[in-house]
Amino acid sequence: MRIVAFSDWRIQPIQDVDWALDAIDPRPDVLLYAGDDVVRFGGRQLSDDASGSWRPTAPIGLEASTTNHFVRLAKRTRLGLGAVIGNDCAPADRGIIAGSRVWNLHDKPKLIGGFGVIGLEGSPGSIGFVTYREEDASQHLRASAAHFRRGTPLIVVSHAPPRGCLDLALRFGLSRIGSVALRDFVQRNDVQLVICGHCHIGGGQTERFGRCLVVNAANHDGRWQETEGRVAVIDLSPDAAPKIEWVAAKELKTTALHGCGAKRANRLAEAGITRRNQVLDAEPGKLAGIANVSLSMAVRWQVHARAIEDRRFLPVPDVAEADELPTELLFYDIETLPWGQGEQVWLIGLQHSNQKRVVQFLAKSEAEERSILERFMTVVEGHPLATLVCYSGTDFDHNYISRRLRVLAPRLARKFERRSTMDLLTHLRRRVMPPSAGWNLKSVTHALGVPGRHGAVGLPLACAYLEWLRNGVKPNWRMAREYNEDDVRAMPLLLERVRNDRLVDHSG
Repeated sequence: MRIVAFSDWRIQPIQDVDWALDAIDPRPDVLLYAGDDVVRFGGRQLSDDASGSWRPTAPIGLEASTTNHFVRLAKRTRLGLGAVIGNDCAPADRGIIAGSRVWNLHDKPKLIGGFGVIGLEGSPGSIGFVTYREEDASQHLRASAAHFRRGTPLIVVSHAPPRGCLDLALRFGLSRIGSVALRDFVQRNDVQLVICGHCHIGGGQTERFGRCLVVNAANHDGRWQETEGRVAVIDLSPDAAPKIEWVAAKELKTTALHGCGAKRANRLAEAGITRRNQVLDAEPGKLAGIANVSLSMAVRWQVHARAIEDRRFLPVPDVAEADELPTELLFYDIETLPWGQGEQVWLIGLQHSNQKRVVQFLAKSEAEERSILERFMTVVEGHPLATLVCYSGTDFDHNYISRRLRVLAPRLARKFERRSTMDLLTHLRRRVMPPSAGWNLKSVTHALGVPGRHGAVGLPLACAYLEWLRNGVKPNWRMAREYNEDDVRAMPLLLERVRNDRLVDHSG
């Protein structure tokens, strides 16, 4: 069974769901929505008459739709769409989850593709408009499971994650906001998949919870806002491990192209150019005239579109041949505390350009930070001619290390600040177009077919480390090391791919 899951559609236009579905082949069997902002998919039903008219009402400041998009989206699937409301929904929003092949899974569990699918709306605690007591949630989950024959594998669509799994939140202070009732239910039953949201910084992540796969499909907001929506495509079988892929609408649009913002994209759309690949078919001069940009900008859009289409780096037009890099490089990446929660380097990964091994320094306490910085500098000083290389576009790693050394080891700070440094992202984006919509390291490597082992989990890992410092809850050290190692190894990989892609481009 092919499932498309999403949640917390707070910022993105509803059209982005359609854009994502356009990229999914074959089409999904079912769409599952894990709650919040349900009013964006349809206003309050005004009456029960045949007209099905809808009154747009948005109790928390969101723009409501005058069309029930749940019904429309259900038509794009083989079987239909199931949903629950979230804690930030109004109770009356339950009425929006209705219509042809649309199911409110909290009210009525449903057998879909051999799986018993049950819903759990709202969240535990007191924040929001729809909340529950854990004992009530436990009773609800047991009663919902009783709808199916004994031994039926289960899927739970819950707004909140299980307690302890992808549920670490920072907005109202560091805390776990998952459901204890859901955690206990998963542990005691044959639940193969949980689709959830609620905890936005865990959005776009998956984690095994015993035999169950938990998919947090929340879209970010606030500081970590992603302006384009994403959905999870899950291929599920009773006899095989689930397969999952994340699809983002932004990869398909003209706004994926460097320098093509909303205003320019709207001008292109007025001329019928809405997709990235349509830019490739346009005459550059006509493209420039439509968007009111220079000819060189239009050409850059086409080069970027080709780079994404071919999944390779292409030279930026009218830019001189890439400068020769230093012969000896030290690639490194650091892990730090979440933004606004203080400063500390707690993990450093380092790889010499002539070696395959990644050396790592992990501080399991605040007191060990100075030690790992000193050990890092011992390796750096062992390569006096090497250039230090990070990947941020803002020299983040260089500046952060410098600040921490000034506080903890001023003598080493002076030595560090005399070293030759390079921000690889700054170096690359002046010279080549990436094979992805943006320059995020995980996005670029994924586009090249070499995704990391854990996806973009940097912020959740940083929050987990903060929880370790404050509450003594042990984080997943192995995952942290692997995530950091993947980022370090990605930098020389990108340089090698740029060299190879340039050779191919020049030979053509």
